[in-house]
Amino acid sequence: MAMEKRTESRVVLGQPVELAVLDENAGARAPMPASLVDLSGRGAGLLAAQAIEPDRAVRMRWGDRMLLGEVCYCEPHSDGYRIGLQFEHSLVHLEELEKLRQRLLGESAETIAPSVLAG
Repeated sequence: MAMEKRTESRVVLGQPVELAVLDENAGARAPMPASLVDLSGRGAGLLAAQAIEPDRAVRMRWGDRMLLGEVCYCEPHSDGYRIGLQFEHSLVHLEELEKLRQRLLGESAETIAPSVLAG
């Protein structure tokens, strides 16, 4: 049995997520569905139908959260693959951020446009 390397406890979830491999040249590949099996502050365990090579950068969307990380391992499991992620960055409350972005752009466009047109 392998020695446990985690320093934080994991919470068991079983919720759907969207997972996309990030490619340096082409951006994100088409997202694929996965199931979030467990989660900690530093990583997650997923089940997916497709394999992803270890050391690949990925984006995981879960509700209004976006987490960026790296695949630590990918092993055959039942009729799919068990994928372990280590997180590097996270954004939460994406819906609120989008509303704020729209409000700021809308206000700045209204404020800036008259002075630019008069210029």
